[in-house]
Amino acid sequence: MKKGSTEKENIYEEWYSISCINMKEKDKMELKSIRMIDLTNSSQKEKICYYFRMNMKTIDYWLNNIVFPRDTKQFSKQLISTAWHLCDNNWKKPIGFSGTDDNKRLLLLQVKQQIISADEELCNKWKNDLSHAKK
Repeated sequence: MKKGSTEKENIYEEWYSISCINMKEKDKMELKSIRMIDLTNSSQKEKICYYFRMNMKTIDYWLNNIVFPRDTKQFSKQLISTAWHLCDNNWKKPIGFSGTDDNKRLLLLQVKQQIISADEELCNKWKNDLSHAKK
């Protein structure tokens, strides 16, 4: 954690206050302060994992500060697109959208969904399946 010692202590205290409810008295004393934590001690690491594994504050911290920043920086390009991205091109024309008929009301006004004749049979089958599912 690239944080000052006071901030580390505050974060750990918050985690500890939530997790200590389920701790044995002996473990409460051993894990009471971040200054008492020795990550080379495998027994202590196991206890930390056991008591903090269901602590949502701990989970949120690790996801927001460790996992997500690293994983979202992994890709140099945007991986998803929506209807709003379709018109953002040099030609200012919507291009390349794949979707079902149920979301056409969500498309931009410039985007017109076209059903290719070869797909009409598939589309009719899909509508038929959808009507049976609604029953």
